[in-house]
Amino acid sequence: MTLLDKNPVLREMVESHSAQDPAGVRHEVHSGIHVRCAEALYQAVLQRRPHLTVEVGMAFGWSTLAILTALQEIGTDGRLISIDPYQRASWHDCGIAAVERAGLAPRHRLIEQPDYLTLPGMLPD
Repeated sequence: MTLLDKNPVLREMVESHSAQDPAGVRHEVHSGIHVRCAEALYQAVLQRRPHLTVEVGMAFGWSTLAILTALQEIGTDGRLISIDPYQRASWHDCGIAAVERAGLAPRHRLIEQPDYLTLPGMLPD
């Protein structure tokens, strides 16, 4: 089974070239990673089985859904932190809405501030 078989929300976004915001309004997907890259990311997470992953930039959520789908499939307590200060302003919260629609929100945390402010605070002492 492919990533798109495992995540119907992502399949819908890919096939319709659109994403829903939390109110259900559709927005054209005008940028994002290629489906082959999302599949490769999904496979990499399955193989490496991380407990924590971090992504910089979330946009419409294609990579987010790929990572979270793999973490869900692994079955551990794996989590993803997405750093995107523009999720609301530029992306209409479509990435967050996709995560929620896919039922993957318990594994996800969005930090809405720049990566250069967030990442240094994530380093261990």
